[in-house]
Amino acid sequence: IMFPGIVFINAGTVLNGLYWGRGYPYKTIISSYVAGIIGLTLDLLLIPKYGIKGVAISFSFASFLWFSYMVGVFRVDSNYRLREILLPDYGDFVQIFNKIKTFRP
Repeated sequence: IMFPGIVFINAGTVLNGLYWGRGYPYKTIISSYVAGIIGLTLDLLLIPKYGIKGVAISFSFASFLWFSYMVGVFRVDSNYRLREILLPDYGDFVQIFNKIKTFRP
């Protein structure tokens, strides 16, 4: 139940790092706090009924909202289409393989 939240957090961290390098604008800082408040609220509602599963559901849902917001902000700022942000294309794989070929420890 928690796995989707972990995926959302890891994927969103890439965009979060991008904004961190740009001075971390307010619009991205506040999203983490809002997601935390949503998660805490859901914890208070779901834990009494579902126990530890309620925590996992809360985490995944709050992480999804945070990730969706980060993707939306990046989409507006970059003018990329949603597909271009979320799905890799051939050029992405070429770039990764070129980096691997030239890697020197």
